[in-house]
Amino acid sequence: MKNFLFILGCFCLIICSYVQAITYDKCGSEKQILTIRKLQISPDPIHLSGKNALISVDGTLHEDLPAGARIHIKAWKVKRIFAWDIYLNAPCVIPVGCNVEACKFFEYFSGGPRCPLTAQSYVGDTIEIEMPELGGFIKWFASGRFWIEIKVTDQKNEQLSCYAIKGSEKQILSIRKLQISPDPIHLSGKNALISIGGTLYEDLPAGARIHIKAWKVKRIFAWDIHLNAPCVIPIGCNVEACKFFEYLSGGPKCPLKAQSYDIDAIEIELPELEGFIKWFASGRFWIEIKVTDRKNEQLSCYAIKGEARALFAPIKHVTV
Repeated sequence: MKNFLFILGCFCLIICSYVQAITYDKCGSEKQILTIRKLQISPDPIHLSGKNALISVDGTLHEDLPAGARIHIKAWKVKRIFAWDIYLNAPCVIPVGCNVEACKFFEYFSGGPRCPLTAQSYVGDTIEIEMPELGGFIKWFASGRFWIEIKVTDQKNEQLSCYAIKGSEKQILSIRKLQISPDPIHLSGKNALISIGGTLYEDLPAGARIHIKAWKVKRIFAWDIHLNAPCVIPIGCNVEACKFFEYLSGGPKCPLKAQSYDIDAIEIELPELEGFIKWFASGRFWIEIKVTDRKNEQLSCYAIKGEARALFAPIKHVTV
C-alpha cells in the first residue's frame, strides 16, 4: 500500500515539470476502498531539472486488495484556448505501462510492500525521487496544467478506487485589484489611469518578458468568434518586462522584489483610433497578459475581459 501511494506521487512528479497548487480528490461515484489523507511534494513548484524531489503520503486501505486487481492511469495536459479548457492526452511515461496488474506494477518499484496488501492504515515516510532531465516535446507536454486519473479495478473491471490529481501553472503574481478610469474609457487620444494592487511571491528574474495578446470577440449565432487584434502598444507586445515598466508613467521599476504592491495612477496614453482599428477596438474583447522567464516558462498569466459600447469604444465591465 505504501508503494501504491509512492507510485501515485511519483507519477504526479513525472507528468508535472513546473506546477504549483497540486490538488487531489476522489473521482467516480463507484466503490472507494482507498482514502488518501496526505500527498505533499517538495520543492513546490517542482522542476524537472535533474534535482531530486521529496514525496510524503499516507492513507488507509479499507479492504484487502483482491488478487488480479489492475491499475489504470490516464493523464491529460490542459491548455486554455480563449475561454475553453482543451484536454490533450498525455503519453504513458511509465516503463511498466499505464494499464497493468497491480502486483506487477508494485514490483517494478523498489522499496515498498509486496502483494497481498491487507486492509490497514499506511504512513509513507518522505521518499526521495530522482527527477529526470526532460527535453523537446515531452518537456513541453509535461509543463503547465495537468489532470491525472489513477483508477484501481478488480478482475471484473469494476472500480475499487479512483483519484484525480490536478495541478496548475506557476503564478508568482496575485492581483487583488484592477481599476481603470475614466469609466467608461474612450479610445480618443485621452489618457487613462490604472490602479493595481497585488502580491509578487518571488523576485522577478532578470530577463523576464511580457507577452500580450488580444482578441475581438464577435458573437455569430450561438458561437463566440475570436479575431486576433493588432498590437497597438508602441514598444511592442512581446517585450522585456523591465523595458515595459519603464514605458509606463508611474509604473513599477526593476528590480521587482517579492512583496505586496499597491500602485495608483499608472498613466496610459490612449491612441487615436480610426477606420478598421476603431471598429476592432469596439465591442467585446479578451486580453491575455503572460510573464515568462528566460526559458520562456510561465511565471504568471492573467486574462482580462471587457466590453466596449458604441463606435467611439467606451470600455466597460473590465474583469481579470
